[in-house]
Amino acid sequence: MRHCWRRGMTFACAAGRAMAGGGMARLPGSAARIGTLRLPDLAGWDDDGNRRRPPTVGGAVRGASPHLFEHLAKHPALSRTFDAHMVDLTGQAAASLLEVCRFAPASRIVDVGGGRGALLARILETCPQATGVVLDLPAVAAGARRHLAAAGLTSRCEVVGGDFLQGVPAGVTYLLSHVLHNWDDEGCARILRNCRVAMAPAGQVLVFERLMPDRIAKPEPATEADVGMLAFTGGRERTEGEYRRLFAAAGLELARVLATASSRCVLEGRRAAS
Repeated sequence: MRHCWRRGMTFACAAGRAMAGGGMARLPGSAARIGTLRLPDLAGWDDDGNRRRPPTVGGAVRGASPHLFEHLAKHPALSRTFDAHMVDLTGQAAASLLEVCRFAPASRIVDVGGGRGALLARILETCPQATGVVLDLPAVAAGARRHLAAAGLTSRCEVVGGDFLQGVPAGVTYLLSHVLHNWDDEGCARILRNCRVAMAPAGQVLVFERLMPDRIAKPEPATEADVGMLAFTGGRERTEGEYRRLFAAAGLELARVLATASSRCVLEGRRAAS
């Protein structure tokens, strides 16, 4: 609801009702499988519905109030449920992304925060000469290795267990699908900057996210998602202008925005001219 307040409007969205009720987050479609995850469990809320210190990307403060993914790393069963939901979400998104993006045959594609590697697997299946890297936390990386082995892609795709806030592997194309909306501006700039540092001179960063409208005239999925990201991760959905500023802070320029058949867009970033 932060976006609604900032733009002078308030909407009672589904996520807002779940937060206000202090109960379960009821989510539509494939997200139903995580519909029984309590917001207090995921967002740093205590059992009485009181918000603890919001998560940040800074050292000890972040450690005092775990980010969603730190919490999942400590709860394997919850993490498996979350990962399964993300695989479902990726399957829905992959076709839309592939309709508008063309990958060079010899491209090395790095899926940053790529989970089990479902999105990268779909891309490599359509680009038989490309190679890839899935980067995610060590606990998630094990599942990615199993998924890619089952898809017969281990010879073309490696899996790296690591922290994208600290660095990313070398590559040509960097995918950030449903990643940046989990983080505050400082975290997003750090992730994008790491991609710029590691990528080839003619490389690109492809961000796959919902876009918030510049002016909100009615409730819509992006505004509901914005409240959900605030509650679950301390992140946010952003406008095109906000993403443009994030890219610039990381030494990138937003080259173009590609609409897809889904509710998400592809924001293509390239190294800013010196």
